[in-house]
Amino acid sequence: MQNFLLSGNFRTNMEAMQESDPAWLRLPAELAMAAHQLREPLRMIRCYADLLADPAEDAALCATKIQESAIRLEARLTGMFEVLQLGEFVRLEKTDLARVVRHAVTRLAKPLRSSIFIHPLPSVQGDFEMLTEVFSRLIDNACKFKRAEPVRIDVTAEEEPASGKWRVSVADNGLGLEPARAERSFDMFERLNGRDFPGEGLGLTYCRRAIELHGGTIWIESTQGQGTAVCFTLPGG
Repeated sequence: MQNFLLSGNFRTNMEAMQESDPAWLRLPAELAMAAHQLREPLRMIRCYADLLADPAEDAALCATKIQESAIRLEARLTGMFEVLQLGEFVRLEKTDLARVVRHAVTRLAKPLRSSIFIHPLPSVQGDFEMLTEVFSRLIDNACKFKRAEPVRIDVTAEEEPASGKWRVSVADNGLGLEPARAERSFDMFERLNGRDFPGEGLGLTYCRRAIELHGGTIWIESTQGQGTAVCFTLPGG
């Protein structure tokens, strides 16, 4: 991690972001949020470490809480640096989007695979592995934030002739959310459903960064209780 921060690639990425990358404008707010999110498990570690020094305290409980907090801290750091390092690895080439989605679906538990409906998809200029990760995270969210009825996820694409791009949609029949809160979903460590669902609030942050590196934009169309469609654009292949 320290080597990454000191590397020439990291400095080059920072300089490029200042010139043309929308992520640069978000960086101060995201760093402030990251600092807040990293302090919380650190406080817990310090608190239980102090208690551990007291012979009257339950040493096993304190050790367990320290371990849980360390795991949470590691997960947040790992997720944050996954997002920050994305620009180092993007490689755009002609990519079959249907193949990308099929590859992402193989990561799902078998009972869930039949819930994914892949409509005709184009070839785009994209990074196969990065787009696979985007679809994996979007499909995982759709499965996670479901209602009582069986999950249905539709992956579709529509050409935008004027821009030379494709508008891709991953739509589900799940919980949905209020439209006014949709944009916040992409913020680092944002968890609009609180701790009711697992995760660190970095999945959509990763997706936004990846799509921006493809020259696209990403947004959410949703109505609470009626499902969500995560839409994004990609350059044609």
